[in-house]
Amino acid sequence: MARGNREAGELRLPGEPRKRAATAIVVIGSALTLVFYHRFHSGLADLATVAGTLVAVWAAIAATATVDLDRASLELAHEVTKSWAKKRLILLGDTESASLTYRRDSSLERGPLVGEVPAYESLESLVRQFQSQGAARLVILGPAGSGKTLAAVELALAFLQERASKKESFPVAIPLSISGWDGGSGLQDWLVNRLVTDYRVPTRMARSLVRAGRILPVLDGLDEMGQESEEWKPNPSAALRELSQSPAMLAGTGRRAVILTCRDDFYEDIVLRDPDGLAGLPEVTVGLLEAAVVRLNPITPTGAANFLRSRFRDRPSASPLSDPEFAAQLRNAVSPLSRALSRPLDLALAVPVLGSGELRPDALTSLGSPDEISACLLDAFIPAVTKTIPRNISARTQIEKLRKGLYEIGVEEARHYQSDDVRRWLVNLAVFLRDHPDPGNEISPTNLWKIGGTTVPRAIHTAISLPIGIVVALFTAEFAAGAGGLAVTILAILVGIRFGLVAGLRLDQKPSRFNAGQLFTRKGRRLWVIAIATGAAGAIGGYLDGGPATAVSSGVGAALAGVVLAGMNRGISRDVLPWEIIRNDFLFGLILGLAPAVADGFPRGIDGGLTTRLDLNSRLGLPGSILLAIAVSVIAGIALGSRSWLRHAITAGLVAPSGRLPWRTQHFLEWAYLANLLRVSGISYQFRHDELRLSLTPARKATPDSRPPAGP
Repeated sequence: MARGNREAGELRLPGEPRKRAATAIVVIGSALTLVFYHRFHSGLADLATVAGTLVAVWAAIAATATVDLDRASLELAHEVTKSWAKKRLILLGDTESASLTYRRDSSLERGPLVGEVPAYESLESLVRQFQSQGAARLVILGPAGSGKTLAAVELALAFLQERASKKESFPVAIPLSISGWDGGSGLQDWLVNRLVTDYRVPTRMARSLVRAGRILPVLDGLDEMGQESEEWKPNPSAALRELSQSPAMLAGTGRRAVILTCRDDFYEDIVLRDPDGLAGLPEVTVGLLEAAVVRLNPITPTGAANFLRSRFRDRPSASPLSDPEFAAQLRNAVSPLSRALSRPLDLALAVPVLGSGELRPDALTSLGSPDEISACLLDAFIPAVTKTIPRNISARTQIEKLRKGLYEIGVEEARHYQSDDVRRWLVNLAVFLRDHPDPGNEISPTNLWKIGGTTVPRAIHTAISLPIGIVVALFTAEFAAGAGGLAVTILAILVGIRFGLVAGLRLDQKPSRFNAGQLFTRKGRRLWVIAIATGAAGAIGGYLDGGPATAVSSGVGAALAGVVLAGMNRGISRDVLPWEIIRNDFLFGLILGLAPAVADGFPRGIDGGLTTRLDLNSRLGLPGSILLAIAVSVIAGIALGSRSWLRHAITAGLVAPSGRLPWRTQHFLEWAYLANLLRVSGISYQFRHDELRLSLTPARKATPDSRPPAGP
């Protein structure tokens, strides 16, 4: 029986024995902590009661945890589908994408294929073909702006929908930007890390899913692995070898499914270095083994017209097709306009640019080349979306409007950014990526603070966190008296200095694992039992210590500690967006600071242990003493717990006055995503397209070393 369950994905003993063991852990752990409290009856015992209960509840959760691969795959597929359906909606609205077709290029294929691939078909046919074959190994090629990313997303959603409708155990298709992987490190570890980071999948569950072949990686941008630097050495050829030969990609005698996109000339340059596979030795073959290679075709004039007609179906008078000259040129396959709009990127840009009135159709029909039209659309894109998308709109509001086909997003009392400000901020972000090359040209909310330099923000952070750490340590004297209390206080001061220095000086501050959003999901509501259990333990201890009033304050404080513990649980797969990272980090520090403040500050203020000699209740009054306890605790929680948020806030204070970025930088980044200026890549941002980033990146200023030598 146990063996059968392990094969099904149950990594721990199932059934009633496990539940009885978990119950015993909770009962015994809680009883021991309460006995400890009743025996020693001190402030430290009160804290030990709460801490012991937290450990007991956490152990119970760990004891009941299992990994059912079928259930885990189902939940992950649901979350990925929901997440990418919203992202697609923001990108395209509720319309179908322009029909993308492909042509097969067998000259770039390496190794035998699994099954047949039609030589020329629509991408939708590939889904049906791969579903019937049970494997999908595919390389999608195309020039810049040809719709490779869109094709990858559409294929992934199609696989997910087919999987849901047929309720089969086909791998879960997950679109992932390949940025952040150098190709040389292990593919399996990278995939596990992306699942943990992007979807909050528990590490053990993520590793089981990858090892069992339950994940279909849809990897976008082999050509966008990032700029090479001293710390970052991307190797696309090594990435192809990993995707061909890594244990994570091998299944018996065959290879597991993977979909990869790449710019055509980049892939050709890699593969054609070894056109014959080096005497047929697969271990040194360059290229994705046993994968079909297809090239995306340009959009036909009919396909472009149908797409524009669909996007403007509720506003036909605003459609550029109502202009006779525009419609005529679009029908002519050799005209500059038709050739420009055969690129999905230019066709997508034309919708907001023409729909907002930023450009009239004749501004495009009068141009003489596709390149001029592309440049004109790109230049007008920022003013168009700034005019159309208010800055005081939420993601939820925009998604709801897009579902209803309302492409002109307007709200009452709408407030808009100025296009010059938006362009300046985006230019500064592009310069930041140029000067601080992160893997894949990603704008990480946790690393954006470096735009203000690395020295001054850390110095300010240290100047805040170090004294706060010492002050918090001094307040531990409230919990103990006598020589023992003095020893505890000295030790706490040393610990406080250490925490203060680490918080202020560490270069890369990782945000907390706390995820408030998961607590309000259907499955996450069960985690509230942690807060209830810890709150009950704290209330019992408080009642024994000081009666009903103390019971309430201790119970609420302990419950807040339980909320922190529940929010850090990784048992629920949930998509996490970049702007949530900084917000969750702030909430973590805020609640972490409130918990001890409420538990100990109410109802008596600061009056215990060594602090009795300060007589703060008499000097400040009881309300003042309570407020001081809350203020110190909350500030400490944020300074020492919300490290990423505080570093971000410090940088905003440094760069916003000069106009390099807005004061509410995270809000602007979210707006830029909703306006399609940026796209989300895991928990980071990227420019919507590399052409947009390059158009906003100024050339480096010449330095004495780079100037040409003077003539004779």
